[in-house]
Amino acid sequence: MGLIERELVEAVKRGVLVRINYDWVTEKFVHGDLELLPEINSKKRNYSKNLHNQIREMLKRLEKEGVQISITNQPNFLLSFLPYVNRNHIKMYIIDSEKAWIGGLNLFDVAFENIDLMVKTDDQKIISALLKQFEMINKNRAVNNYSVNFDNNYSFYVDTGKYGKSIIYDKAIAMIEEAKISIIFMSQFVPDGPLLGKLIEASKRNVAITVITSSDKDILFEHYPSKLAYLYFKFIYKKYPNIKLINLKKHMHVKLLLVDDKLAITGSNNLTFSGVLFGTEEIMLETSDLKLLDQLGKFVQAQI
Repeated sequence: MGLIERELVEAVKRGVLVRINYDWVTEKFVHGDLELLPEINSKKRNYSKNLHNQIREMLKRLEKEGVQISITNQPNFLLSFLPYVNRNHIKMYIIDSEKAWIGGLNLFDVAFENIDLMVKTDDQKIISALLKQFEMINKNRAVNNYSVNFDNNYSFYVDTGKYGKSIIYDKAIAMIEEAKISIIFMSQFVPDGPLLGKLIEASKRNVAITVITSSDKDILFEHYPSKLAYLYFKFIYKKYPNIKLINLKKHMHVKLLLVDDKLAITGSNNLTFSGVLFGTEEIMLETSDLKLLDQLGKFVQAQI
């Protein structure tokens, strides 16, 4: 039994109501690598099978102990062969309606080995919005993407799974268009699509752009189609001296866009165009709060 599972079970025994929403696509992932084709390597195939069996057994144990588990976006037969499509990629954790975390961290033990980021809040307005979003799964999903403005320092953006439409991606592009001094882009994927085009435009305005991602030997950059996007970015960015690429030594799972040290957006969205096309459900928090911006800036510097 893993640490997270053990703590959840202990919470149930204390009388705590524990609820988990997870996307069915979890059954297709192996440590961040999405299996699209049958694995021909018997060792890898057996490892994958054992891992998925362990996950299924863990979920059965949790349900037996009283944890309420909801599987989101279970596909029809055709879409079961397209696991990228219409997935719920949101990561948020709420405790007693008093504290909440938003970010990129998947709540299982192995995920803590990655470089990741969660923003903690005790703001009741933000927590109320998160609780409302938690209920919006499957048939109860919001009809349209939406945002919530809490005050001058915080806004909340939600993509609800509309093919080709992303309020988060649009916001990121708008931030890049307004950049005057610097842009920091952190994701396990490199920029692509219209967002990459906007970064190139910003570089021509002499904006200093830093793209921070995983090692070039990372599993995501060794497998297609993400490898193709990575190779293209490595080819194109060298033409623009104001764009710098930093590869970290560990798997980098942070999702962060920081502009001019004055505005940031962070959460679950990798800010890739494929996520827009496939209608991925996402959540991001925008902030201009100086204290949080300072913490984010220090986090970035600690990684590089």
